[in-house]
Formats: sequence, C-alpha cells, structure tokens
Amino acid sequence: MQPPDKPISSSAGLRTTRRLALYGASVRAAAQSAALGGFAVTGIDRFGDLDTLDACEQHLLLDKKAFGIGGNPCVSAGFASSTEKALQEIAESMPMIPVGGLVGDGLVGDMASFIARLPAFGLWPDQRGAADKVRSLDCLRRITSGTSFQVPTTRRVERNADVTPSREGLAGNSGWLQKSFRSSGGLGTCWTNDVPGKTTVARSAQYLQRWVPGKLYGATLISNGIEAVLLGVCRSRFTRIGPFPFLYAGSLGPIEVGSTLRRQLEQIGSRVVATSGVRGLFNLDFIVGPGSQLWLLEINPRWSGSSELIERHIRRRRPGFSLMSIAVNCLSGSSLCDFPRKLAIRQENDPIYYKRIVFACRDLTFDYAAAASQLRANESLHDLPPGDRPIRQGEPVCTLITQWKPHEACAGQEKSPMLRHRALVRSICGSGGKPEST
Repeated sequence: MQPPDKPISSSAGLRTTRRLALYGASVRAAAQSAALGGFAVTGIDRFGDLDTLDACEQHLLLDKKAFGIGGNPCVSAGFASSTEKALQEIAESMPMIPVGGLVGDGLVGDMASFIARLPAFGLWPDQRGAADKVRSLDCLRRITSGTSFQVPTTRRVERNADVTPSREGLAGNSGWLQKSFRSSGGLGTCWTNDVPGKTTVARSAQYLQRWVPGKLYGATLISNGIEAVLLGVCRSRFTRIGPFPFLYAGSLGPIEVGSTLRRQLEQIGSRVVATSGVRGLFNLDFIVGPGSQLWLLEINPRWSGSSELIERHIRRRRPGFSLMSIAVNCLSGSSLCDFPRKLAIRQENDPIYYKRIVFACRDLTFDYAAAASQLRANESLHDLPPGDRPIRQGEPVCTLITQWKPHEACAGQEKSPMLRHRALVRSICGSGGKPEST
C-alpha cells in the first residue's frame, strides 16, 4: 500500500477524485458507506475494528491517550513515524471529512488541539466556519425564532469558572446540565450542582443548560448549501457510564413522523442552511417534551450515529445506495434536485432498525464466535474488535443492529424484539448489564 500521492487542486473538488479521508472516534459505518459509493477510504479513528479495516484502503489508528500509530497491518509503511505528520500528509493529499466523536472524547493536550486544527471538510475551508456557526447558541436561537421549537434555558460559563459535576440524577442536583461545545455523543454532558446567575463569556467551551424532560430524537438532513432535504427521524437511546448519564448508546428508526412535524423540521433545516451555508449531512437533536413541546438541543454538521439506519432504509428500495457519496456530492455543490426524496419517506410496513452500542459491564475479551452463535437472521454485529484486544469496563465492545416489522415491536410482550435485543446485549457485554435508558 502506498502513502497518499500528490495533493489535489483546491479548484478540482471532490468530483475529480475518488479518494477520501474520514476521521472520528469510530468511522466504520461512514467508511462502509463511502466504500460502497466507490471511494478509496483512508480511515482515521480510535479503534481500528475488523470491519473498519475491511472498508478502508488505509487506516491510521489514533491512541486515545497520546499520539502514535498503532501496530496495525493496514497502516502504510510509507506513512511518517509520527501521527501528527501522517495526518498532515493525508490532509495535503485528499479531502478530510469529520465523522465525529474525537474532540472531547477523552483527548487531551496537544492531540485535542491538533485534531481541532485539521482542515475538516477537505477542500472547502468555508465549511469549517459553517460548522462552528451552527453549533453556537446564538444560531440555535435565531433559527428557532418564530417557530414551534424552543431552546432550553442556557448560560455560558466563565472560562476559568469552577463548575461542579454531579454523579447524582435530577433529584440530587439543581436540575442543570453541564455541557461542552467540543463534545459529542453525550461525553461532555453531566449533571451539575451549579446554578448559573447570568450569561458570561461567549468564548467558553463549557455551558450550563436547564434539563428538559421528554424523549430524545435525531433528525438527519442533507444540504448542498442552498436547500435541505429531511432524510429521516430516529429515536435516540442513551445509557449511563461513570459521570456521563446521557452517553449515546444507539438509535431506533427511522420512525414515522406526522406531516406537521416533518414540515417543522424542514423549516428548521432550511433556516440552518440559510444562516450558515452548511453543506453535506447534518443532524438536529431535539426533545419532544410535556404537552408535545419541541425543544432543539443542538445541530451537528456531520455523519451521525443514526445515519446508517437511514441509509439501510433507503437501500431497501435502491440497492447499493451510498449516503456518504451523496454527502460528498453536496460538499462539492451538486444539486439535490435529482435526489430520490420519496425513498426517504417511511411506508407503513417498512422495517424498523434498532442500533445498540454494547458497552462492557466488566473487563473482558470479545468472543465473536460465542456472540454470533446467539444471533438470529434479523440481527447483526458490527464494530468488531480483534479477539485478543482487552476491553475494559465501560468501553464499547461492538454494535448490535436488529431489524423488525412495526407490528412485531409490541412493548411489554415477553418475546418482543426490544426485550430480546436487551437480553442479547447483556449476554455480550458481561454479567450485570443494565438496559439502556429511554
């Protein structure tokens, strides 16, 4: 395997190359989608799982504690010996698109700052500014103004303020959450004992937000910088690990949404694009609270955890469909007029997909053969670690995806797919596992 070749001209765009670098905490699903779309993928992530390596032409393993290339046979011998230099070589040679989960995901010091400086979105530096814009609180307030959506009461934290995390739930604290602008997947969210007094420094990476009860959803949209298309909505699932009570643990969907909510989400999506010019995939995290009130929590301009479920749904009607390929075209400024919008709309008998990230309830070594022996025809395992890799308590083990028909998912029935799925998760992650929160 050869290292990246000469740089691509910035005027050429992605339409003249089929080489692409994806970086994030885990790039497996995005890499599989890109490979299906005909891209030669360089994957850059923390795990280097077996199915990730299979989807990538090259792979660079990031150690979660320090720079360094992992001992991975998929890493080209032509890469520089340091991770930083290797990343720079890749960035100069091909477009780099973030998948998410690195910033704030246990990264510290020089590594975190370097990742933040990478030329994300490849040949379109304007998209880095667009991504920063849609993540801001001011943007959330502007795009929800005059709509049925609200933004929870939010206060920024002084750069050097002493914010006190709490391991207790709502009953044990002030009812406020501490969050980070630089985190993803719930890793920067925890309860806090603090009660903010006023809005302070806008540059702070930390902020406090009033907790809102309700069910959490993620809406996936795609944009070419001019218009946006709603691809689907999934229910988000979470679990608690250590001090993080809202750690992303999977998604359920795509689910049916009424015409009113669909119009509201499309309105928000159009405002996001008009405000920022963001292109490619982006996700709206929102809560349906008491009285069906809609609360917009954040906007993430990237491939989301539920994107692969949306892609599976569309692929049933169009085999070989690659969502990442469409996203790349949008980054190049391609029109969405030919996008098969009707394929993204759920039909009554379409299957529901349940994606569950399995976290270890104890220290273990993953036994694929034992886990696979328990699977049924509608279940599959992904993000498969090498069998000799030690997995510590609280770390992800693998990802389980189940498919069933809506009429099969009857809550409370002993043989319901959801209960079956939970039992399978507990058997994989180790004894003592608890079902995910809803």
